[in-house]
Amino acid sequence: MTASRLWVLALVTLCSGCEGMLEVSTPTTPPDDSDWPPKNVPSTQGTPATPPTGTTPPDPTVPGPTPNPPTMTDPGGTTVTCGAPPAARVWRLSHRQYDAAARAVLPVTSTPASTFEAETSGSGFTNGADTAYVSAALAADYFDAAEALAAQAVQHLDVLLPCTPADPANAACVKTFIERTGLRVFRTPLDTAQQARFFALFQKGTTPTQGVQMVLEAMLQSPGFLYRFELGGPGASGAQVPLTSYELASALSFLVWNAPPDDALLAAAKSGGLDTPAGVDAQVDRLVADPRARDFLWRFLAEDFQVGALETTTKDGAAFPAFTPALVADLQAEAHAFADDVVWNGAGTLSALLTADYSMLNQSLAGFYGVSGVTGTALRKVSLPTGQRAGLLTQGSFLAVRGDARSGSPVQRGLFVRERLLCQEMPAPPPNVIDTLPAPSATNTTRGRYQAHLSASSCAACHRLMDPIGFAFENYDGIGKWRTTENGVPVDASGELVSTKAINGTFTGALALANTLAQAREVSDCVAVSYFRYGLGRRDTPADACSVLAMKDAFAASGGKLATLARALVHTPGFAIRTRP
Repeated sequence: MTASRLWVLALVTLCSGCEGMLEVSTPTTPPDDSDWPPKNVPSTQGTPATPPTGTTPPDPTVPGPTPNPPTMTDPGGTTVTCGAPPAARVWRLSHRQYDAAARAVLPVTSTPASTFEAETSGSGFTNGADTAYVSAALAADYFDAAEALAAQAVQHLDVLLPCTPADPANAACVKTFIERTGLRVFRTPLDTAQQARFFALFQKGTTPTQGVQMVLEAMLQSPGFLYRFELGGPGASGAQVPLTSYELASALSFLVWNAPPDDALLAAAKSGGLDTPAGVDAQVDRLVADPRARDFLWRFLAEDFQVGALETTTKDGAAFPAFTPALVADLQAEAHAFADDVVWNGAGTLSALLTADYSMLNQSLAGFYGVSGVTGTALRKVSLPTGQRAGLLTQGSFLAVRGDARSGSPVQRGLFVRERLLCQEMPAPPPNVIDTLPAPSATNTTRGRYQAHLSASSCAACHRLMDPIGFAFENYDGIGKWRTTENGVPVDASGELVSTKAINGTFTGALALANTLAQAREVSDCVAVSYFRYGLGRRDTPADACSVLAMKDAFAASGGKLATLARALVHTPGFAIRTRP
């Protein structure tokens, strides 16, 4: 194993300790071979955060949002107590962010992170900071990716180097390259000493081109590239400090674009353009108006509504022969195109996402949904059969994910509504409960089988909160095809909402349920909370009560406009202020 590989394995793994809290000063370039492997490297678990080399000292003059007020009052008159802002932290890039960051800095188009080890779920989403650790395997992936990306990049020195001709033997040109590329890689300027170290590394190359390649490899393995720093300015332990201007620029860009800040945002950070709320709002509006904003919002919706899990959903081939890879691809494309159209071309609201009477279909999907008059492979806007479908919850993507291998699942569909749209987490089943529902057959119905939950004393207390909601979807089988009978028995899609804040009652069918949910403030609030968790990569805590309330109120005041969620989050007290460890 080479010294540089040992360096990245030890360094990057250390940086993943507890949301990346660092104790040691971390170099941006590998030390000499004689110093490695490191001896008795200390653990970083629970230790204070220290900015790594590759970041500039925080600017204490940069103002931030006003610290949390002591209390806030919700629309119902309930007063909540505001806690301290979240702790300073270091947040590892997600795999998608890694690829986006590499493409933003280098003249490359590859996506090496697509082959990295799978990410785990935290905060209910896959971008959770609390699960963004770096294993030895992922550290090795980073090493290999840095080598490959750097090798690809130096094939385009005319793009990479800021001089004409692009001559890597030109020392002044290389120094300018290090300064400019360092700013883009680390998302903050390099100081003079850091630039000198990278130039010294460049000089170790056997050829000028190899020297440039070595600089890129080192930069791409640095914590300054692999992590997002949210440490804030200097202050005593427990002090509430604003993020530095460059930290704020990264926070805004990764929130809206899921990618690093562009030149305009970095320039705003340098010039003081992020020093005022108006300046921040102007940048948020610019970012949201850019087509790149669509990806992050879609990723949120795909995870929150769980349609992104369709590609790993399996079905019994005998029960659902139509569930082919081609259908899966079409259903995924439909959900994505539909959400994009609602958010960016249509009403843009949560209500429309839940109740729109159209979808984006091609000929194959039209056949699946029983819609005539659609030809070709391209998706286009098509009205849906009246009374059968409306909104994302009646699309095959959602229904297939929330179905069993051989049938639909009232439990899974009702559980989704209870947890993801009402934000009421259900407890795990007691360890001594054995769920032995009758297997699907030609003589029973899905509703009939699941009624057993409601008649069993050990099951009824919890299943009463899920199954009657899920019965609303009985007109759809396990992959989302419409039906009015099951095994010759008329479908009963009547259901009931209980234990909600304001929408208890009975209904019949998924469309009636969706209409009820679309008008409910508690559903709007729940989606706002989910975005808070997704955008910040962590679950909310009691200390976040005022930030969460502000998020809910702003989203509701917008009429549930999904594209306003980013600005609503930026305006919360906890977005741009950190508590010093």
